[in-house]
Amino acid sequence: FLGRTTGNDHVEWAGYYLQFFPLIFFPWSFFVPAALFAGWKKLRAAETSTSSTRSSNTRSSSTRWSEKQRSVIYLLCGVIFTTLFYSASSGKLLTYILPVVPLFALLLAAYFDWLLTQSVSWSKSLAAGATILAVVLALCGVAIIAVAPSKLGEFGVGVNPAMVLGSLFVLWGAAVLFGWLRFRLKGLIASSAGGFMTVFAALLMIISAVAPRFTSASVAEIIRPTLTSQAEVVSIGYIRSVPFYTRKRVKIFGPPDELKLGVEQLPTAERREWFHEGVNEIAELRATMSVNHAVYCFIRVRKNGRKEVEQTIRLIGNGAAIITRNERYLVFGNRAALRATPPQRQTVGE
Repeated sequence: FLGRTTGNDHVEWAGYYLQFFPLIFFPWSFFVPAALFAGWKKLRAAETSTSSTRSSNTRSSSTRWSEKQRSVIYLLCGVIFTTLFYSASSGKLLTYILPVVPLFALLLAAYFDWLLTQSVSWSKSLAAGATILAVVLALCGVAIIAVAPSKLGEFGVGVNPAMVLGSLFVLWGAAVLFGWLRFRLKGLIASSAGGFMTVFAALLMIISAVAPRFTSASVAEIIRPTLTSQAEVVSIGYIRSVPFYTRKRVKIFGPPDELKLGVEQLPTAERREWFHEGVNEIAELRATMSVNHAVYCFIRVRKNGRKEVEQTIRLIGNGAAIITRNERYLVFGNRAALRATPPQRQTVGE
């Protein structure tokens, strides 16, 4: 947890989560300063009032805050504790702090509810957040229209999806501006939520078009019809998704990474059969690929690492060759695998 052992994965600095908070809670993060300011004033006012009342011995400390104020403190402590707990860990992934999201949502909803209950439809800090959000959305839209078409074109996505996405961002910014000017708080909430859902739906369609070029699922789909009971699947390095998409137990060549602790608990014979690393790694992989049945080997291609992969295949020899690949993953096989699954001539997803 603290990173005092070797082989730790996902190591990040202490402020890793804080730097992503504005993005995680987008677009609502623009209204957090106003909510914090208002909430702090309410809690301070309650504490001051209680202190003066307590001096006359008419109220106990257990009723220092109202039920709603105690709820706010509880939720806020949940956000702070969860964030600090996982920030203390050396290994960090954004999914670790998912429990913070509903707590944060309740806090912000309580702020909006309080404004509506008090018939307070606006404040200077809220107006500033809405204005900044509208400007940021418009700038994002312009940037997407200017840059995204050429970038997405590299992955076979046409110009139109990028133009539509950029236009939606600009329209979203205009809707936020119009919403708070015309309908104040209710307009701001509606435009923020509605715009997010619309843009997110469009973004998902673009991601679904690009994703096959970057996931192991697409290359696994090519070989899945020939994965008989005798066929083997191996990987160079630990690739989490390969067992799931191939429905096979995978023999791993190279460091097991985050599986290391579990590997050490296996019986010696099982560990030697399924996990291979060290100086004899290539020799053992060559022996595995020399059998008569199909053997498919997955490897994650690092940036500018294509030559390194090709060199590994040459070292293995015995007719091993590339069967299919995409931008991030590559599958090569032995002679039996090549007979069962002819090599693809293009990148998966094209």
